Amino acid sequence: MTFYIFKNRRNLQSFIVLLTFFLFQNSIKAQVFTDSNLPIIIINTDNAQEIPDEPDVFGTMKVIYKGEGIQNYVTDQTNPLFLNYNGRIAIQVRGSSSQALPKKQYSFSTKQADDINNNNVVLLGMPSENDWILNGLAFDASLIRDYLSYNIARNMGNYATRTQYCEVMINGEYVGLYLLQEKIKADTNRVNVTKITSEQTMLPLLSGGYITKCDKTTGGDPVAWQFSTYIDNNYTDFIHELPKPVDVTSEQDLYIHNVFIKLANTTSVNNNAVLTGY
Repeated sequence: MTFYIFKNRRNLQSFIVLLTFFLFQNSIKAQVFTDSNLPIIIINTDNAQEIPDEPDVFGTMKVIYKGEGIQNYVTDQTNPLFLNYNGRIAIQVRGSSSQALPKKQYSFSTKQADDINNNNVVLLGMPSENDWILNGLAFDASLIRDYLSYNIARNMGNYATRTQYCEVMINGEYVGLYLLQEKIKADTNRVNVTKITSEQTMLPLLSGGYITKCDKTTGGDPVAWQFSTYIDNNYTDFIHELPKPVDVTSEQDLYIHNVFIKLANTTSVNNNAVLTGY
């Protein structure tokens, strides 16, 4: 270890200036992104518009991916052979608390050239669809929590959103490591349930399918029901996703609510044996 002894303030000030310049120069160099062993997603919004919470803004997206174990370069975006996708998108910021972070999360849909009709495409090996998420891994310092939990769930035989790590650039700026993932929705390759209609209010058709989410209400959707969190008298809000809150009937709301009540009661009784489980 080297120690420096400064005999006067001027020498000390000069040293601090040089050290600051050195560190600043290296911080700039550290931000230059040129290549990765992960897929690279390059998004350019029309007229370099800033991406808002809503409404969507339109732009183009290129996905550079040469294959497993092959290095991808930003300069590869000009070679059609290396592009997994090259087309139009509509994109907006997603999330609630995460919107306060510098690194935003995004949802986007792949569009046809007219910017009106959806374009179902295969992205990085995930089944063809048009609704996607760029998960910024907010509040997860490990950067692996979502990826790990989704993959474990799928390996257990249940559907969970498919994911792919990628590096993302937006309007020429590198914005970080993301998970490209499927948006949860009713689809044969996602949540494979039949979309229930407002006319289906009696069994057996009343049994669904349904998609119900545990979420914050900042999106404006009304709360369908609440369950106690058993901590400090707090409650968790449940919101209808399929059918949408404006479409769900009282019979459908009561049916799926009772399903959740039965699940909660079954898992709350004193049968949580360590060896045999519930």
